[in-house]
Amino acid sequence: MDEKLYKAIAILKGRDEWELFKRFIVSERETSLLDFGSLDIVEKPQLLAHLSGMISQADRILRVIAEAEEAVDEQRIGRTP
Repeated sequence: MDEKLYKAIAILKGRDEWELFKRFIVSERETSLLDFGSLDIVEKPQLLAHLSGMISQADRILRVIAEAEEAVDEQRIGRTP
């Protein structure tokens, strides 16, 4: 991953705003998952594809964040002693 991403996450990690941002992404993902159950959406393939893409993107963002946070914790990237 990009070193700049690690450094940015090292700076943001632990801040209330960072946790709020991550909760927002999780909430949007969960909302999209719930929307899958809507009959209106099930009958429209384009909307299903759109929702699928939104869920996939949220999953990817959350995975990248988790991996970067883990790397920051393990290597202490971007932190000063």
